[in-house]
Amino acid sequence: MPVAPTSPIHHIQVGDSVTGLYYALAAIALFIATIAIANTTLLNTIERRPEIGLRRALGAKRSHIARQITLEAAITGTIAAIAGTAPLRLEVNHDDSEPCDALI
Repeated sequence: MPVAPTSPIHHIQVGDSVTGLYYALAAIALFIATIAIANTTLLNTIERRPEIGLRRALGAKRSHIARQITLEAAITGTIAAIAGTAPLRLEVNHDDSEPCDALI
């Protein structure tokens, strides 16, 4: 017997599909953001070759330079994540009974 469109079971199935779609979109966005941060880090490292060479000549170890570059990439990713989720947090935490003017 087919399920009527107004039954609670139908709403649960549609809700699960939408949730799965949101997870898939979030995974794709995370993958693209990871590639963008890796690209930015690579370009930053290439542009700073003279500085890295000078630091190595003055006695800095490879691990110190690698730690600095990794820390800079982590800070960049954290700031981007905070900036990207701030509008969403404003929308989710807003009361649904009133129109939201927080993003305008």
